[in-house]
Amino acid sequence: MKLIENYVARSEQLLNHVDWIPYVASISGMVRVLAGGVEIAAALAFVYLKLAYNLVNYGRAQFAHTLKQGYTYSLHGVANIIRGAIAIHPWWNLILIAHDWRLGRYNYPQETVPSGVYPLATAHKFA
Repeated sequence: MKLIENYVARSEQLLNHVDWIPYVASISGMVRVLAGGVEIAAALAFVYLKLAYNLVNYGRAQFAHTLKQGYTYSLHGVANIIRGAIAIHPWWNLILIAHDWRLGRYNYPQETVPSGVYPLATAHKFA
């Protein structure tokens, strides 16, 4: 899972810079909206499969822990959809420059936050 998170984080950081260019950002915005939808669907599938696996193998499912993981990934997907919706509109996308300089992004647990940047949220580390 960490390998996938690292790849997705690098891809999103690359898209962040493309989001700053009017009109070109429309393409990255569409990609981000699609990726956000996929991330939400994957989070739901992950929760279902993990709960079923734990129920079958251990006789109990860790509902709270698993739901928290799925919720965190779903929120990240929602954040990608919102950012993509802003990036799609030419000149609105310039808001994202200020956002990236001061707020950063919804970070994965292993990402370091640059000084002076206040992330929207940092995903929790799960055991």
